[in-house]
Amino acid sequence: MISKTDFIAQLDKGAASVPELALSSALLKELAAQLRAGEPRWWLQAQGAWKNRSFVAWSEAWGLLLSSIHYEVIADEGNPLNAVFPSCGGSFKGELGPATALSGFEESFITHLSGAQRRYYSEALARAWHIPAMHFQQRGLSYYLVEFGAGAGLNLASDKTASGNMVDPDFIEARIGLDERSLSLETMEHVRWLAACILPDQNAVLAALDKAINRVKALLKADPSFMQLVECPTALQPAYIAKNIPVEEDVGLLVFNISLTGRMSNADYAGFLQEMLKLLTPWGDRAFWLEVENQRDKEAGTVLQYRLNKVDKGLLRCLEVSRADFSAKKSYVDLQRTLDFLGVPLTKRRKIFSAWWKE
Repeated sequence: MISKTDFIAQLDKGAASVPELALSSALLKELAAQLRAGEPRWWLQAQGAWKNRSFVAWSEAWGLLLSSIHYEVIADEGNPLNAVFPSCGGSFKGELGPATALSGFEESFITHLSGAQRRYYSEALARAWHIPAMHFQQRGLSYYLVEFGAGAGLNLASDKTASGNMVDPDFIEARIGLDERSLSLETMEHVRWLAACILPDQNAVLAALDKAINRVKALLKADPSFMQLVECPTALQPAYIAKNIPVEEDVGLLVFNISLTGRMSNADYAGFLQEMLKLLTPWGDRAFWLEVENQRDKEAGTVLQYRLNKVDKGLLRCLEVSRADFSAKKSYVDLQRTLDFLGVPLTKRRKIFSAWWKE
């Protein structure tokens, strides 16, 4: 369980990391101030909920707390924070209102703190699998598209919700999303949670989420088999795919995860790597695994990596495709090496380069 001192430090760091989001920064500062002054009710509730829960990434605990608070405000029109949360139609003008607005949460607040996972939607992150998909298209090879930690499956449909991409959906054999607790776009509480996982003053991100939800709901209404969502413990997800998707010589496999393995301990991640090696090996050169995760050896956790993996000579080989260092405000993309790693011929790269920069 996280200590009070450590959590205050994380709240302070979180507030400093989002200076462009005035409300979120102010909310994190207020939470830290309340914690310095004593033991507010929300903290006692969090301690109880986190008794058997551990956090690896520095932003994981406070991100979950903010999402849980955001959910309660969305669900309760009478909460005073509605007036200052843009996501609820409010307007933040420098004052959060009464401190008691953070202390009246009940059952659903504790439920989210104890067992929920943030499933943050971002258009840019949702498109991450588009480049490795080019490997299969240039070979004329159909492939299974699989996401671990899929939530409601929005990322699996990003070729349908984002314009200007080069993904040909005809090559996708099936879209399969696995999650410990799958989310349904037909369940109001689940849709609220997806919205709550976005910071309340990230207006453009919330608008993109609404657009993606509406588009995917329409796709599923037209074709209920458009994607399959399966509940499965995270550690068992590679084995589930190995058991349920037969290896075929004329079909490939593309697996990806976003903000999933970065929440694992080093020991759990080492075990997961072995399971992924077992999963990918029978597919030979027809399988890739993309991770979009915080850099594991950085305590700060402000570096986001795109890591592409494949099996070569019985071992997992990894290439850092891209990284974004949010504290230093620097990023880079090594698209040339990525296409080398994917085996995409030089003659087919010009259109891919053009599409990537448009995205």
